[in-house]
Parts: sequence; C-alpha cells; structure tokens
Amino acid sequence: FFGLVNEAIALGSRASKMMKIEIIAPLHEYEKSMIISEAIRLKVPLELTWSCHRRDDIACGKCTACVSRLQSFRAVGMEDPIEYLPMM
Repeated sequence: FFGLVNEAIALGSRASKMMKIEIIAPLHEYEKSMIISEAIRLKVPLELTWSCHRRDDIACGKCTACVSRLQSFRAVGMEDPIEYLPMM
C-alpha cells in the first residue's frame, strides 16, 4: 500500500530530485503488542496515547481500536494506563 501511495505522490507532484516526498511507516508491519513493547522499552508516556474511534474524553472500550489496544496491553502483561468507560 505505502509503495503504491509513494508512486502516486511521485507521479502527481512537482517534487524535484532535491525534494522527494515519501511516506515512511516503519511500524506498519508490527503487531500492536510489539509496538507497545517497544514503547515501554523507550519509556514512551503511553498514558498520553489514544486509540478510541468513538470518543475523545474517555475511551469507550468497545470500538475495534479500543478492543485491539486492550488485547495488546494484556498480551505484554501490562494494564492500559488510560481511562475507559465503566463496563456495564
């Protein structure tokens, strides 16, 4: 996908050889649990990260992004540091 997007950018832009526009996504092949493990190693403040697609105040815990995030934190043996809506 990213290769095709980069080709489209190159074909559709007036970028010169001096200024190449390119999308670089170094983590796109990683599973979320691998990204979380790397973030822990790098001491990334995970309490400042966000995944929820439904809300921007308290994570819903039910959308696909929240479910994936929660599963990934469990996979590395860590509790997600952000707040979620209470499960009912």
